[in-house]
Amino acid sequence: MTEAKPQVRKRNELIHFLPSTITIEQLKAMKIGAVCELTGSSSDVTVDHFIPVAWGHGGQYTGNLFFVKRKLNVLKSNLNPFKWIKKAALSEDLNLTKWDRLVRRLAEENELSVKEFRRYVNWCEKHKRTKEQLLADRRPSLVLWLEDSAQH
Repeated sequence: MTEAKPQVRKRNELIHFLPSTITIEQLKAMKIGAVCELTGSSSDVTVDHFIPVAWGHGGQYTGNLFFVKRKLNVLKSNLNPFKWIKKAALSEDLNLTKWDRLVRRLAEENELSVKEFRRYVNWCEKHKRTKEQLLADRRPSLVLWLEDSAQH
């Protein structure tokens, strides 16, 4: 058995400390019949975290997960999704109407407007957290953002 790469190990550690309301079994069940939310394709679809786990924010809950073609997931990696989509839009099979629909869905699931959701995601990118920070403060990212927004 091979040992996981350091970046995979770090990502898995962060997932453990982030909010999670969906089990691996539920994800597998959701994936059956899933289609890419950006292209409509049903081939080689995987789940992606809109707010990258590597940032120490987000987590495994419906307001942060979406189905996407594996190729697009790899291209997005740990990038800010709002910056990534500008580059990804050059891809011939990407549908920006579907992107807008995805962003609206995720905003609604987080009980935010699209504008607020965008600010929240950008805040997460600017305030990345380490495993140690997650251990010290287990509050969800959205709570931290709301508190920080109220102070400014």
